[in-house]
Amino acid sequence: MRRLLFSLGIIILSLNIGVKANAGYLIADLSTKNIILNYDFKGQYITISGISTGVEEIIISVDGPVRAYRVWKKEKINGLWINAKSFTIPSEHSYFFLASTKDLYSIADLDTLRDLALDYQFENYQVQERYPQLQFDRFKEEFKLYRQALKLYPTKVESIERIGENIFRAKFYIPNYAYSGKYDVSIYAFTKGKEVNNIHLSFEVGKQGLYAAIDEISKREPLKYAVYAILIALSAGLIAGFLFRKDR
Repeated sequence: MRRLLFSLGIIILSLNIGVKANAGYLIADLSTKNIILNYDFKGQYITISGISTGVEEIIISVDGPVRAYRVWKKEKINGLWINAKSFTIPSEHSYFFLASTKDLYSIADLDTLRDLALDYQFENYQVQERYPQLQFDRFKEEFKLYRQALKLYPTKVESIERIGENIFRAKFYIPNYAYSGKYDVSIYAFTKGKEVNNIHLSFEVGKQGLYAAIDEISKREPLKYAVYAILIALSAGLIAGFLFRKDR
């Protein structure tokens, strides 16, 4: 089996896929290019498999589609918990994953990692509202914890498995809370702290059938979607009340 993988690697490497001058070779592929979010979707793992030669370390990142967020912060006022402050993030990736062959911060310096958006502890998004720095920092921490609870943001850097000298493999999880759209996979090769090669892959997460139609209406015409949702809920309540009334 290993001989087969090695032979396959030599054949693919000869195609010069993902090659830079004097940078060695770097190739990879994904176990799937499409994920369908149906009503019974419970989450799915995707595996990244690749071959590298002439490089020391590898870092993999996965970025979900960019979307806008509006997050409300509840505060207790006169004994009631109400939405008191809102934080609007015009543009931020809806998913992020990170893996490396060894400790992330020993592969490259902090400036290099941040230039490549590989420092998961550094969240460089902007918020429209103007709040004191302490409130802003607290919001960012709570927002990060919220996304981590949904498995949309990493709690740590995962490990890339090495198989022999040249083969590497990693897997990441797409949860049922994932957003539809294009997901970008970036693979960076480093030698002596410098980025020497990179390749970029992608896969799609989407919906089909009635589930997709409902989702599209909710995004394109949110007011109409809200009216329909209320009417359906009222209709369900009336039907249930008629079927289970006591005087029948």
